[in-house]
Amino acid sequence: MSHTVAKLSHEPIVLATLNSDFNTAEEGEAVNAAALVAIEAESEPVYYIADIAEFSPSLDDVVAAVNWGGKGKTPTLNHPNVREAIIVSHSPMVKLAAKGLKSATWGNMTLRVFETLDEALAYTRR
Repeated sequence: MSHTVAKLSHEPIVLATLNSDFNTAEEGEAVNAAALVAIEAESEPVYYIADIAEFSPSLDDVVAAVNWGGKGKTPTLNHPNVREAIIVSHSPMVKLAAKGLKSATWGNMTLRVFETLDEALAYTRR
């Protein structure tokens, strides 16, 4: 399976995991839609973590993800029920893109990036 989306039991966390065989063009909007369903099912704001550490995105992948995740018809990155959006990635390009989202063009979005899922989970559990 190229990806999973799940609400973590007993925690305000929705986790989307993209594996190395993930295809943004074919599956990106579906992952976003599945995350949106999980986010909107919660009565309290959640952390939305996208673990893409195993996936190596191209520049086109990053741009597409920001478009449908942040500005599309059903954005998840800045959804009102998202306490904070977090990315797990080793990619310098992803880290740079996250910094770029703080611009007015992208609605001054804050997207925190961690190197490992353990670091991201520790942050949400603090």
